[in-house]
Amino acid sequence: MGAYHFRQWDETPATTNDYSLVTKLQNFENVYSKKSILGFILNITDASENDSYLFNLSYRTGENGSWLPLGVVNKRSNEGVGTSSFKRIFGTPIRGVVNFQLSIKGRVKGPVAINDISIIYRKWRDTSEQEL
Repeated sequence: MGAYHFRQWDETPATTNDYSLVTKLQNFENVYSKKSILGFILNITDASENDSYLFNLSYRTGENGSWLPLGVVNKRSNEGVGTSSFKRIFGTPIRGVVNFQLSIKGRVKGPVAINDISIIYRKWRDTSEQEL
């Protein structure tokens, strides 16, 4: 088994065309309960007007599931400085989910930080099982 060696955080601004962040597979603390994924919130901070990013977001609902597109989040140079909050509520929720994993891939220019990723969900209700 390989060893991982922790290194000190490096705050040197970087530019990359192959940025990739994949969250752990979430079961939302209950592996037996299905959920409806309603949307997500992504908070991103940049330090200067010259910073830019373009992220393609995708998700899957199982460890071996296919990645499905969620959309694009981007900031071009000269669009301001600070923290941007991207909130996406889906027109149709992703229903019947037991596990959920998010992938963020793209390109970054300058010091850009993803501060927070929030998944908006609720317990899944199958209308065919409800009494009228």
